[in-house]
Amino acid sequence: MAVRPESVEDWFQLVPDMLDDDAWQIESDCSAGSLLYRSSPWAEHSQLVRLSIKDIRVRGVEDSSTLFVRPEARAHFFSRHPELNEENFQLLDLVAPGQAVAQRLAPLKISKMCCVVFSTMERADRLSYFYHPRTPGRVRHAVRRNYPQQGASAYAVQSIPEAFEAMVIGLPQDEEELFTIHAVLRVPNIAHWASEHFASLLECLRDTATSFLNRPFTAEIRKLDVDFYVILTIQSWRRGCLLVPAMREDATRELTTIDAARKEGLAMWVCFHPQMVGSSSFCLSEYLMLFLQRIDLDVAVYQTLDGQELLPYQCAISREVWHRIQPEFKGAYSWQKTAYRRAYGGCYAPNIFESSQPKFRTKPKRLPAQYRQEMLPTPNIVVRNTFVEMAEDQVNWAGASRRSRTASPLRDRYISAA
Repeated sequence: MAVRPESVEDWFQLVPDMLDDDAWQIESDCSAGSLLYRSSPWAEHSQLVRLSIKDIRVRGVEDSSTLFVRPEARAHFFSRHPELNEENFQLLDLVAPGQAVAQRLAPLKISKMCCVVFSTMERADRLSYFYHPRTPGRVRHAVRRNYPQQGASAYAVQSIPEAFEAMVIGLPQDEEELFTIHAVLRVPNIAHWASEHFASLLECLRDTATSFLNRPFTAEIRKLDVDFYVILTIQSWRRGCLLVPAMREDATRELTTIDAARKEGLAMWVCFHPQMVGSSSFCLSEYLMLFLQRIDLDVAVYQTLDGQELLPYQCAISREVWHRIQPEFKGAYSWQKTAYRRAYGGCYAPNIFESSQPKFRTKPKRLPAQYRQEMLPTPNIVVRNTFVEMAEDQVNWAGASRRSRTASPLRDRYISAA
């Protein structure tokens, strides 16, 4: 049996014909929408239900792929306006842009109806935990944009304490402001005896989607979401490897000295190698995180954005965090440029700047979810002189993870006292 889907891509790997009506059994088809079902490929004695509704008008969406906002933007807005947080939505852990663990209490009528028509007597309590929790429950959230097609928006949720998950897909229609919404749920049972009420369920979903996506403050959340991250790009570093402030463990390496930076504690610089952060190939997020850690700024930098991998010379960082650390970073990075020119000559040095558009890496074809936990990749080994390197197509381009610090940069930085 396959493992539970952890992302929007996993859902489509397990159910590639997700949006094909012929792959489902139709339980109800009415003016409000349609309810279809099929067996779940990853959970025994469970069903997948797809609720599909058309002509949902959503105002103020300039880019249809941003129909569903990121969980972190939603939580950030509610932290500023707690009086509007009726669903008690709180962010617990930000994994990467568009991927988070949050807790929520969902007092929506549609949730109550799902508990009635998609549960059995012996599993009603477990289903209630996911669809209509009595107390805030921990749920994984994942946003994916321009997937499964350009202009689409998808939002997957997965309960952590209980084995239930769901996904919502928004597809733009030809007419401006109109969307088709597909809500796919994994449920233990379909109460066929309640089929006469399925039209009411679909009508309730239509009303809920229309009101939720057009709440008076949604435009403000969407604006916050669009500007939530800054995309950083690095250029002009072909002369040699980038440099980072040196520490005691770098004493045996070749160092570049900038006496003018001694007062700031940035006199000694060392070449950055991906092996310093446990990688085999360069990623800007990893370089930048190490650089920031060595100037005593421990912040998160990411190599992914909304489930897509950025090219290695780009990374994402919270705009709020970036504005906070930018003065200190720029001051330190200007010395990196000086050290770079001294180490390699010439008048140019690597520059890090804000980009208007992210550029994504084309992913290799993923293994189906049921195999990813059963198979460990065997890396290709490339031997170059006395160095052993991993082949580049084996590199893990996942989002940057936070590393615990084992030393204080101010205490351990390798600086001559003279």
